[in-house]
Amino acid sequence: PDVGSSAYNINFLLEMKANYPDKIYLLKGNHEANYAIPCYPHEFKDEVGEEYEKYIAIFKEMPLAGMLNNVFVAHGGIFKGGLENMDKNDMEAIEALTWSDPAIANLYRGAGIPFNYEDLEEFLAKLDAKAFIRGHDYNLNGIIVYEKCLTIFSSRLYKDMGNKGILIAKINGKINSIDDIIVEDFSDGKWKNYIPKKL
Repeated sequence: PDVGSSAYNINFLLEMKANYPDKIYLLKGNHEANYAIPCYPHEFKDEVGEEYEKYIAIFKEMPLAGMLNNVFVAHGGIFKGGLENMDKNDMEAIEALTWSDPAIANLYRGAGIPFNYEDLEEFLAKLDAKAFIRGHDYNLNGIIVYEKCLTIFSSRLYKDMGNKGILIAKINGKINSIDDIIVEDFSDGKWKNYIPKKL
């Protein structure tokens, strides 16, 4: 859940996951991990009232990251500690994978571990991954950094704060480089191709 009608959003996504379990993958983000590392704003508890603990139980079961073909996906950053023996409710893993940003973003959030080009290269090589898709930062939406890291941020709520659109990434088949990922934009009500900027 993020700013706005969080209950509607998460209920819609959970329904989509129930209807299309092999096509919808929900990852834990920093707002879903509020039980471990508090984030603000967080009105979700007030919004859902006594149902809050049921949602927390669901959030605790959500994975922190995934691999789609040979693309690593997570909400925020990479986990330098390695994924082999990682627990999805480990505090260090939660912080790294839900709160971190590329160092080039130059953000201070009070949580997270910035990662640079070398960190990303080493991490992806261990996984035999060709690219990393993340969310978490509207400033980098639709931008590729470090040649392999694409940020997709899909909330309309940040459109007046520099958010460049409502984007999705399509991973069709094996990916040899980040350029093989198809990005589309829905910010003006219809899907159209979007060419990510590279920093």
